[in-house]
Amino acid sequence: PAVENINAKEGVIKMHEDWADRATTGIFFWFLVSGWALFQSRKSKPLKNYTKVLVSVFGIITMLLLTAAAFYGGKISHPNL
Repeated sequence: PAVENINAKEGVIKMHEDWADRATTGIFFWFLVSGWALFQSRKSKPLKNYTKVLVSVFGIITMLLLTAAAFYGGKISHPNL
């Protein structure tokens, strides 16, 4: 990363990058679960409740991961902007 023009402790940048990696992984798994639910919805029957709950839980977990990444990213100062 281009750290030379950023006023932040190295630990904050590392935390931001770690949470961003976790959020990216969360988005990937949410995509897989959502795709599975979409495939299930192709049948004439309505989606089962556990499928709706699973997609919702993965969405909430992903939202929390993105919130953590944004929180640490907000602590990084960019004086050149």
